[in-house]
Amino acid sequence: MQWAMVIDLRRCIGCQSCFAACKSENGVPLGIQFTWVEVHERGNYPNIQLLHLPRLCNHCEEPACVPVCPVKARYKREDGIVMQDVNRCIGCRYCIAACPYQVATFLWEEPSGAWPEVWRGLATAKHGFTVKCHGCYHRVEKGLKPACVSACIGGARIFGDLEDPNSEVRKIVDIKPTMTLKAHLGTKPKVFYISLDEETAKYGKKEASIIILHR
Repeated sequence: MQWAMVIDLRRCIGCQSCFAACKSENGVPLGIQFTWVEVHERGNYPNIQLLHLPRLCNHCEEPACVPVCPVKARYKREDGIVMQDVNRCIGCRYCIAACPYQVATFLWEEPSGAWPEVWRGLATAKHGFTVKCHGCYHRVEKGLKPACVSACIGGARIFGDLEDPNSEVRKIVDIKPTMTLKAHLGTKPKVFYISLDEETAKYGKKEASIIILHR
């Protein structure tokens, strides 16, 4: 079993429902995000094009962030979900530096009584730690979809087992042309995009005008 996600950019309207659902489900503190939607602006007035690009951890098959962690706080589960053990994290931020997708965030503060209940007592060490999308593993283990997938009103996010030939994700990847971000780096992301152009797929390598919302 290898969990994966397909995001159909033709269906994404940039409503930010995924962003809000993730915040609510995981009690993500203010200023932190596990998923968000970038708006890529192309062309010149009056011929302007906008591309809504949902972003989250790619839960790569060969994650660059895992081998650099000196205490094994960043690891990959057997089902492919890349996790962060905040109680092992020493705050070195090597994982943030190694990740080419910039999807992890460093928490400088300790969780306190003012933070959402889900974060209180999360880490026993007296230091900051790194957090990121964890694939809503707590929902997936109950047979539910990640919060961002369930909340998508346009049905742009599809989640399933990449190794199951009957899953919708597997069928889409086999039949439709899909792309991953920065595929040339060899991390083998398990978030696939439909209708993603090559320039955006190499985000970070080629210049583009980008408006980042809710960061």
